[in-house]
Amino acid sequence: MKSIKAVFFDFDNTIVDYIKSDFIGLESIVKLLPINIDNNEFIDVAIEKIYEFHDMVSKGKINPTEMHRYRLLNTLKYFNLEWHEQYLDIYQKNYINSTSCFIGIEEVLKYLKDKVKLGILTNAYDSKEQRARIAKANLSKYIDNILVCCEIGKYKPSKEAFLYLVDRYGLEASSCIYVGDSEEHDIKGAKNAGLYAIKISHSKLVGPKSVADFECTNFFELLDFLKNVKRI
Repeated sequence: MKSIKAVFFDFDNTIVDYIKSDFIGLESIVKLLPINIDNNEFIDVAIEKIYEFHDMVSKGKINPTEMHRYRLLNTLKYFNLEWHEQYLDIYQKNYINSTSCFIGIEEVLKYLKDKVKLGILTNAYDSKEQRARIAKANLSKYIDNILVCCEIGKYKPSKEAFLYLVDRYGLEASSCIYVGDSEEHDIKGAKNAGLYAIKISHSKLVGPKSVADFECTNFFELLDFLKNVKRI
């Protein structure tokens, strides 16, 4: 490993618990519905609809910024319920306000601060919303640079997205670490761009072996690893 000059992080399900915030947002809608619907059933359908939406985006069949509206509207249709615009506003408010970091991220950033450049590279379709969530995470005192992929029109796993952030610092990709949770978007994307890739799962490691250069299940494991990297 070369001397490390920068450590970049994915945001959702890496720094913050996206699933927790999403569920809180969805449950806030269930409370408003005119009939009793089980939270878990509503969430299961909403998950199906978001996968459906991402498939349509990949095929160029829908505007990416319509994600929340499409997903909520079609989830309600599944239950034969009428759409009201307030549902979108209430979901987004709860989704943003419930943004919470995984334990240990601040300790990692405190250790790295002033040793290397720190950045966030996040896939998102709505820059304003994503930056509001990043602000809610309250880590700006550590992070030098934040890049929301929709702002440059390049999305992970494309190497252009990773190299855009690397180039901002005038660095070589091989001197940068990228930490993320997604094997396809974060790990394979980072390695394809020439970065050192670390996969964080926030759970027991399961499934096929990752192509990541290092794997961990929490930020304390990551911190121990970084403290033993002699070139940081």
